[in-house]
Amino acid sequence: MMLRTLACSALTLAMVSPALAQMTPTRPTPSLSIGDKAPELKDVEWLRGEPISGWQEGQVYVLDFWATWCGPCIAAMPHVQKLHEEYEDKGVHFIGVSIWPRPNQTATDEWLATRGEQYTYRFAEDNDAGLNANAFMRASGQGGIPTVMIIDQSGKLAWIGHPMADMDESLAKIVAGEWDAAAYAKEKAEREARQRELMAKSRPIMERLQTAFYAEDWSGMAAAIDELLELDSEMFAQYSLHKYMALVKDNNTRGAAEWGNKVLTQLYPDNTQLLNWFAWAIVDPETELKPEQRDHRLAVRFAERANALTEGKDADVLDTLAMAHYSAGNRDKAIELQKKAVALATDPGMKEMFQSRLVRYESEENPE
Repeated sequence: MMLRTLACSALTLAMVSPALAQMTPTRPTPSLSIGDKAPELKDVEWLRGEPISGWQEGQVYVLDFWATWCGPCIAAMPHVQKLHEEYEDKGVHFIGVSIWPRPNQTATDEWLATRGEQYTYRFAEDNDAGLNANAFMRASGQGGIPTVMIIDQSGKLAWIGHPMADMDESLAKIVAGEWDAAAYAKEKAEREARQRELMAKSRPIMERLQTAFYAEDWSGMAAAIDELLELDSEMFAQYSLHKYMALVKDNNTRGAAEWGNKVLTQLYPDNTQLLNWFAWAIVDPETELKPEQRDHRLAVRFAERANALTEGKDADVLDTLAMAHYSAGNRDKAIELQKKAVALATDPGMKEMFQSRLVRYESEENPE
């Protein structure tokens, strides 16, 4: 299921990259690298499944580090479950490792009992001192969740990344014994070095962007975002949405429409998550946009493209598309799509929310 991290109040989140939203304050210097012998899970509380005492030779282990307060972590779980079902008879063991607890969060065991019944892989919770978070996450320089680490048949750390990134292909190669850990480590180091370079170059641009945002200088904000996208259009892709919102706020209706069309047809036509964010930011009932500022037809186009890319099988995208059609006055189409979203939703909390929207669509005669 796709998460609309930027969708809620898109402009107030303009300074927050979705990639950074779940990060800890500091990123430590790594001491655990790809190809190193992986540390063992120690002093954890096993909440589901048989405990694992060590890495058995010939077996592969997938550790999904998460927390109940982390929305992107929960959004990725259906994908992790799907892989677990695919590989559970092939010597691959999936473990959800709960780390970094926050005050007043839902307790992990409670979350599993009320919202996680459909996830059948193992779950463990780190100890109060954060022993495993330190041994795995801090030691490898990881500052955000969800993060997945794959341990290969020889007990070595083979892969680190986001569960919704290129984990599927990497896991398949690891299981087949075709994984080149050295080549991956080199590529990963080069990519991270490039990211550090880009972040350093982007810092003064970000400062101007932030200044413009708080001054409600929407044209200045759009100009700063243009600089970010010129620096690296993929790394800063999410800011294309913020530029759209800034143009709308600046009452530049034509410019916003042209920019939205460019994003959809030229810049990011295959970026499903971004397309979904765009559509939801326009039609979200809690958005900062005024009714007259919402381009419902554009939202439908964004959502339809996202739905085509996911082959009509993503509940979150279907929910967005339903809302877009409802907002555009296509009530019957919205009801049809929302029923599909409800049927496909696997997370109980998400299913309940989608169902409540369906009830609203069926009971209200006139969209806003």
